[in-house]
Amino acid sequence: MEYFSIPSMIERLLSWIKKGNSLLKQRAEHRYRRRYARGMQLLGANRRSLGEALLAFYSAGETPTTPVHSVRYIYPTGEALDLPLVTRREYVRHTAPSLGFSFAYSGEAKAFEIDAKALAQAQARWLAAGLRLWGGPVFSLQSVELEPPTASLEFRTVEFFTYRASYGEVFDELGLALADKGLTSTLDDLRTRRLHLFPLRERYMPDLRRVMALEKRICAGGPIVLIAARTEDNDLAFIIQRRSDQVSDEPLALTPVPRAFHGPEVDASVEYDMTLVVLREMWEELFGGEDRPSGELSALHFIDKCPAVRELFDGRDTNHVLAPLGLMWDLYRGNFIASYCLHITDPTWWTRHSRAMKLNWEFDVIRKNTPVFASRGGLATLLDARDWALDSYFAFIEGVRWLAPREELVSRLSSELPRLVLSRI
Repeated sequence: MEYFSIPSMIERLLSWIKKGNSLLKQRAEHRYRRRYARGMQLLGANRRSLGEALLAFYSAGETPTTPVHSVRYIYPTGEALDLPLVTRREYVRHTAPSLGFSFAYSGEAKAFEIDAKALAQAQARWLAAGLRLWGGPVFSLQSVELEPPTASLEFRTVEFFTYRASYGEVFDELGLALADKGLTSTLDDLRTRRLHLFPLRERYMPDLRRVMALEKRICAGGPIVLIAARTEDNDLAFIIQRRSDQVSDEPLALTPVPRAFHGPEVDASVEYDMTLVVLREMWEELFGGEDRPSGELSALHFIDKCPAVRELFDGRDTNHVLAPLGLMWDLYRGNFIASYCLHITDPTWWTRHSRAMKLNWEFDVIRKNTPVFASRGGLATLLDARDWALDSYFAFIEGVRWLAPREELVSRLSSELPRLVLSRI
């Protein structure tokens, strides 16, 4: 007969409890991952109807005194597409043809904090969902001042996890609502402004007045850049890819590369200039650069590491044009989007550097495509695609529109492009 002492029995009991709790935790994480994946799948498959519902949600709420406009495309067939984006007319190149961006930095934002317990709970959810997220600062848009034709964007820094556990969770809340209640019920809840069913949205961005009150909230975001590079065989190459399912921002959607959060790696007092971040993100997303480089670094370390990017940095205003297309805010999270077209006019750049392109983990390893060439009809196919990230679709359409009078191969698409309509909300 085997005898157990009281201490050993207690030790075994605690061990069983610990193992049981661990198993329960694993099962809960598995259920959450399936639930989260289902919600993101529904979000991706129903971008258009959700965008329209979000527009209805915010159109019926309180609006700021300064005019805010919705973004609609009307196709030659008469079909309309409403994007879940808002802007002002003077922030869009189509209605302000000489639009330019300038940038300013006003230091660290002090007003935003996340309770340690709430942050730990959020991090546990991200882990359970299988997301790859890193801490560090990001820029929050503090204000936009217009001195036509230039919009001056002023930034502060805030911790990424502080953003992701607050405004970033508003997007997750929508996905989980879809997973739990289905599309029809969620759309109805949005259209009828049942705010109590979306407590995070109610807390952080219940109406357009709050969305546009930049100085009072975290407004993260960043650039989306349509790259169009001339080639030596008189073609034009575009970089369009599908995003990975591991990203927290528009998984499995079509988007130009780069698409990035605006944040500093080394020195915020230098990197607030978004044109530098565009080049750094090209290095990271398009030329295999390190996501989180370590060691003693300068703010411009990536320029010396990547010849393709260095040529663009050194050749500003001679071998390329970086044209701002628009500044807007998405209604999923309230993030800002600065859209650009990077028109690389030196055809030898593509010859020298295209073979060195190596997309990073943010893009789907199964569905990575070769570049889209204007001469082969790929642009028309992308024009009709239904699985775009809708903010990226704006960058694509408006980039093609801007290129049309400058590139003969693109001008053929002019009659097929949808008409952009900005309507006051």
